Amino acid sequence: SPDGTMVVTGSDDYTAIIWDVATGAEIRTLAGHGSYDVNAVAFSPDGTRVVTGSDDNTAKIWELPADDEIPAAVMNCSGSCGCVSSDTAAASGLVSDGLGAYRDNDYCEWTIAGEEGSSIRIFFSYFNTESSYDFVTIYECATAACSEPEEIAVLDGSDMGGRMYTAATPYMQVKFESDSGVTRSGFSAVWSLQKNAVEHLTLDGFDGDVKAVTFSPDGTRVVTGSDDGTAKVWDVETGHEVLAFGNHATSHYYSMAVTPDGAYLVTGDGQKWDMATGAWRLAFRDPEAGYEIIAVAVSPDGTMVVTGSDDYTAI
Repeated sequence: SPDGTMVVTGSDDYTAIIWDVATGAEIRTLAGHGSYDVNAVAFSPDGTRVVTGSDDNTAKIWELPADDEIPAAVMNCSGSCGCVSSDTAAASGLVSDGLGAYRDNDYCEWTIAGEEGSSIRIFFSYFNTESSYDFVTIYECATAACSEPEEIAVLDGSDMGGRMYTAATPYMQVKFESDSGVTRSGFSAVWSLQKNAVEHLTLDGFDGDVKAVTFSPDGTRVVTGSDDGTAKVWDVETGHEVLAFGNHATSHYYSMAVTPDGAYLVTGDGQKWDMATGAWRLAFRDPEAGYEIIAVAVSPDGTMVVTGSDDYTAI
């Protein structure tokens, strides 16, 4: 991010994730590309938006919530663990068996219901149950009633401490069951809510995977590169296509960068383009060279370009 506090990653698990640089903790998950890889991600210059490019032949612009938008939830629990329900909405809460030796045939159930437009994370600070016999199961639910829960994870044993799990919905259910055999010292976890990012725009009109995305320095434009051989400029507010830099059947735009003054676009096929008119200005790669440029960046003063290639060189 522009202030250096966050990193955004795209993955073949079909999501983009925003991470806290200082702690390594997951801050927010962006899931909107279905069952398609997220190939490219970028923050806007002011850090309030993220753009993602995917194998679903689209790019999406996401609005990130402000830091002071903290949702709340109510937790209800039942069973033999001595848990206490909370009638007062809170931003976080504790799920625990009491951190003593739990009893044989214990059964406990926690249901956390948060505000619409939020998601729930649960972090296990301690975990020790009898492996293969005593289980904690985490579910994601579509409604507060959790009538048809979807399993996220099943935990047992002694190596689950330090792990975090996320429900993409505002509803989570946690169940603990022990058998009549050996008992252990139990578990403790803290749940918390986060406000979800909101999908601002979907940019479509591609005939191939979107492999590269970036913002213009003033944040008013998004530039995309696709396997269909095109680079395109889009208006961030309307989603309208502003420019298309030709249709180059032999080009595959795996990366691109806008110069700091916003005047030019450098594309991964070794071309320089005018951002105002779409006119071609310069080529610094022989199209018959037989290698692909897979990474490109412009120096802060705009006077130099560095490239990384599948011929094992950087120039």
